[in-house]
Amino acid sequence: MKILVAFSAILLVVLAQEHAHHGHHVDLHGLGPVHIGCQGIGDSKIDEEVFQKLDQNEPVDLPPNFGKHMLCMMQGIGAVTSDGHISQDGVKTHIRHVVSDESKVSHILKDCAVAKDTPEQTSIDLDACLRKHKVFGGHGGHHHH
Repeated sequence: MKILVAFSAILLVVLAQEHAHHGHHVDLHGLGPVHIGCQGIGDSKIDEEVFQKLDQNEPVDLPPNFGKHMLCMMQGIGAVTSDGHISQDGVKTHIRHVVSDESKVSHILKDCAVAKDTPEQTSIDLDACLRKHKVFGGHGGHHHH
């Protein structure tokens, strides 16, 4: 399960990098620059090999600071506040980038915006849930409305 959650979380980074390299996709959520910023912070830097292995569906041991990286990412896009709480408005903004039906927005928000034991775990689970609902990544995740 951890590997699947991690793969979901890492896909965000891989897709953001792919957008940056190909230029024809729009990074609706601003993930690319945030990833670069988080990689520049010592305690949230993750070896790019980890992302490559996850992208290729290879087994990989997640580093102990993986949660810190995801917390940095979620804070960087405004989905988690500086004190580690979920920002309902921030999450809703990202959902609205790809979902126009307000009842679906509310359903996804209720499903995903759930605090866990730590801000790091909250960030990992939030990212995985938003991917499950195709807010981040996935075949339908790049279209606006």
